[in-house]
Amino acid sequence: MKVNGVSPRSWVVRTVAAVVMVVIATSAQAQASAVGHAILSILVGESRAPFCHLAQDVVDQALGNASDCSHAGFRIVGGYQFAEHFSMQAGVMHAGSYVRSVPYQGSDMLTASADLNVVEADLVAHVPFLPFARLDLAAGLDESAFNTALSTAGGSALPAGQRNPVNVRRLGATLAADLEFRISEHTSLFAGYHAYVRAGSSRVIGSAAGTASLLGAGVSFQF
Repeated sequence: MKVNGVSPRSWVVRTVAAVVMVVIATSAQAQASAVGHAILSILVGESRAPFCHLAQDVVDQALGNASDCSHAGFRIVGGYQFAEHFSMQAGVMHAGSYVRSVPYQGSDMLTASADLNVVEADLVAHVPFLPFARLDLAAGLDESAFNTALSTAGGSALPAGQRNPVNVRRLGATLAADLEFRISEHTSLFAGYHAYVRAGSSRVIGSAAGTASLLGAGVSFQF
């Protein structure tokens, strides 16, 4: 049976083709409109950093034994999309602060505190897979600032030769993947994982080394 001289199968094929063309055109327009825009992104979530055993390491005079601790962390970056599928971003990640105490010198207690901040600069590749969604893959360089401090409740002296405080800065690499969903012309929601390789140092007792990370969700604005 034909309707106005067109078979149902042909009508379906034409309709699907028209929808596909609209999707492609919308996606291309959305991507093109993003070129030449500034970007501000805020990510919050669970951070992990290698400083769980700092206090015990000082007591044991051990190097490099620290394991990961989880904390609330955040990341704030600004950037510029200079091409259809690429942008540059720079900003800071804070992995939270940590405090832990362990027995020391009999009846005394030794307390270690630590915090980790990372300054990063990344090249981001944007891979669209829907008109309103894309995968963002980032790689770059960073400098981590790992700061620790020690104190004793009873006033006992720290182990001989122990540095206090310990402030370690180290160059490393950044790797990340985010799923981004556009909810308006200038606003997107995203979720992803960011890894910071070579944070901290294992050469000084009271410090630690490893990969820090941030897993969470956030919002991105284009201007």
